[in-house]
Amino acid sequence: MSQITVTNQEEFKQALKDHAFATIILDGDEFKIPKKALLAGFKFIGKSKSTTLYLRGELEYSFSKSHSDLDDSQYVNQFRPFGAIESVHNLMISCKQPLQLTFQDRDELNNWENVKFDNSQIDIVFIDETMDDLLSQNSDTSPAERFVNKFLSELM
Repeated sequence: MSQITVTNQEEFKQALKDHAFATIILDGDEFKIPKKALLAGFKFIGKSKSTTLYLRGELEYSFSKSHSDLDDSQYVNQFRPFGAIESVHNLMISCKQPLQLTFQDRDELNNWENVKFDNSQIDIVFIDETMDDLLSQNSDTSPAERFVNKFLSELM
């Protein structure tokens, strides 16, 4: 795995464009993942704890536990690091607009060490736990019952 140090946004964009499966050391205040960046197995390391990495998501269906029935209004700005970002170390993670950061499971999040999340903008969700929760909720009721229950709860 190659290692590259970047000191500004332009160098960061170029490193993402030119490399895959690389370790990128972020030596600066803030870096933003470009809109059309193709991420493949990157490891990001902040040179200092004050370095901020801004994530940008895509509009996708929310895996949040609060949504138990499918509904088109439940699409959110979402970023899934699986396959794109192998690990993150020593960084502040933020975003410009609310974001659902979706991990497959807690083991995937464990690869993000010494990381602070901007909790005012980022909601962390685990797909495995959410799916288990949805399956256990839905095993006791039919789709028609869930529809009626949701309809009645919205009326009250």
